[in-house]
Amino acid sequence: MVNKAISKLFSERLFQSYKGIYKGGYAMNYIFDFLRSFKSGSFKPQGKAIVCCFIMFYAMMFLLSGILMPTEAAAETYSFVTKWGSYGTGDGQFNNPYRIAIDGSGYVYVADLMNSRIQKFTSDGAFVIKWGSFGTGDGQFGGPSGIAVDSNGYVYAVDGNNGRVQKFTSDGTFVAKWGTPGTGDGQFDGPDGIAVDSSGYVYVVDGYNHRVQKFTSDGAFVAKWGTPGTRDEQLYYPSSIAIDSNGYVYIIAYNNHRVQKFTSDGTFVTKWGSFGTGDGQFNGPTGVAVDSSGYVYVVDLWNDRVQKFTSDGIFVTKWGSPGTGDGQFYHAIGIAVDRMGYVFVGDFYSYRIQKFQSSNMPTTYTLTVTKPGTGSGTLTPSSGTLTWSGSTGTASYSPGTSVTLTATADKRRLHRTTKLLLLQQLMQYIINILHSLEQNPEV
Repeated sequence: MVNKAISKLFSERLFQSYKGIYKGGYAMNYIFDFLRSFKSGSFKPQGKAIVCCFIMFYAMMFLLSGILMPTEAAAETYSFVTKWGSYGTGDGQFNNPYRIAIDGSGYVYVADLMNSRIQKFTSDGAFVIKWGSFGTGDGQFGGPSGIAVDSNGYVYAVDGNNGRVQKFTSDGTFVAKWGTPGTGDGQFDGPDGIAVDSSGYVYVVDGYNHRVQKFTSDGAFVAKWGTPGTRDEQLYYPSSIAIDSNGYVYIIAYNNHRVQKFTSDGTFVTKWGSFGTGDGQFNGPTGVAVDSSGYVYVVDLWNDRVQKFTSDGIFVTKWGSPGTGDGQFYHAIGIAVDRMGYVFVGDFYSYRIQKFQSSNMPTTYTLTVTKPGTGSGTLTPSSGTLTWSGSTGTASYSPGTSVTLTATADKRRLHRTTKLLLLQQLMQYIINILHSLEQNPEV
């Protein structure tokens, strides 16, 4: 009976299960390899049982350490979701898509540089509307470069060749403009990226003036910072800008191959990046975006990839390679992240937009309500999102309401559950062996 229990404990299937939990763990793998040879050894049954219990005790300690302590989640990756666009002047076609912005409803706005227009799409690439033509009049562009959307849905477009910013409604109706070519406050020389913070202030990257200018939503000058150079607080041909939910400003310095982080009044906070092809290095960074969790995404132009960092510049992951296939880039420039975490990248010379998703994204379901009723959870009227919180709270909704339900798998909890099951098996085998010895000590 002891030998049966030992054989069951040391079955090949269980060897693989235990080792699968500790891939790369040399100490545990050594124990498992020893047990495999020990199984067919010449130890007496009682000796085998004692050694088994001793080793299983230490195995349980390893398992408990993973149950009681958090375990690392799998490395994050990004996968291709969809794409749209081709070369041309028709609806949904591009002639060098430059920058991208996304509004609170998930609509995607693309600055179509050489077609001198703005195009608006759904998050899946369905064409919605366009506006703009070549020229210097209101609503015309000399080549739109930067684009941003505020919390009220107003669209701000940088008209680089005309040295100005134009403001529109979400359907392209002209609202206001400001700026002229020059070096004074409120003037621009090669303006490029643009961003709007949660308070409605508008920040414009003034590329050839090596600075950032801050305005009210109506174009009144507020502040500026930056001078040419490579010191921490200096900007050398800045090209793109993004702002996180805490008001920190991230600026891409193309020629300095780095990201710089500032407060909203221009105080330098930190920087990261250098020239190269390694993780955290850049060869001509061009686009930057920040998601709702504060992660920073950088388009690495000549390395044909996107890199993701924490808000302090710690490398997280990367994706992309040179080419025109799905998930490849042919000198991408623009980038944006929507509230769900989908990443949109403008592929400049492939004349397309690509959409990506993280391996850590939650599973999302859409429920369409067909009659009035109530449900558990909390309804956010502004977004129509029902967030479940156990069985507490109620939410009312009307016919035709589209409700998004999000389910997130806790990978660490699943990992701990697997370890608990293995621990339970180990404990049961120890009990079986000891019981066998008690019943028949000579076996």
